[in-house]
Amino acid sequence: MSMATRPRTKPTTKSTTTSATMPGSRPNMLQSFFVGPKGFRNLLLFMLAAVVIQGFHTLEHVVQNVQVWVDNVPPPMSCGLLGCELDFPWVHFVYNSAYFMGLVWLALWVRPLGQWNRWETGSILSAAAFQAYHTFEHTLQIQQSLTTGVVRPVGLIGLFGNNIVIHTLFNLVVWIPILMALVSFARKGPMRYDAQGPVRPLPPPRKASTRGRPTKI
Repeated sequence: MSMATRPRTKPTTKSTTTSATMPGSRPNMLQSFFVGPKGFRNLLLFMLAAVVIQGFHTLEHVVQNVQVWVDNVPPPMSCGLLGCELDFPWVHFVYNSAYFMGLVWLALWVRPLGQWNRWETGSILSAAAFQAYHTFEHTLQIQQSLTTGVVRPVGLIGLFGNNIVIHTLFNLVVWIPILMALVSFARKGPMRYDAQGPVRPLPPPRKASTRGRPTKI
């Protein structure tokens, strides 16, 4: 008596995803805020807040340029939208230091979670590099203010050009790359996650074809 046997096929796994494991141990409490089902949304909101806040700060400097070059306001009196009460070295130093640490955190600490591609990482790191010098300028301004008593010192680069124009360019340079990274990140859409990191869906496995194979007897 002959029996027809089914052709052997390669076993397929139930899982159709591959996970990008976290380097080292699992994410800590703060990192875990940016993984899981809501990780993409949380990180997107964080980046959006950074872009909006830095965009407003850049607008402040643009308004200062309008006040000086269009309205003929003396530079010491060109204080932007928020007024001279908030336009002094310590405010600029605290804000720019926080923005710099946020950029470094995004590029070096969030990147191991698998969120950034190389282009996005490069954009954030380039902004962080310029922001590092920008923060140094404001640190130097505080030192000058404490030493000389000048309310609005020029720092180092202000000795070689118009300080209002230069710092407007600084803020544009550290804002545009983050805006571009945000657009790129938002276009990718949310990724699925497992307990250890991001999971990218793969196409379903192909079924083994039996066409053209003789039946064993």
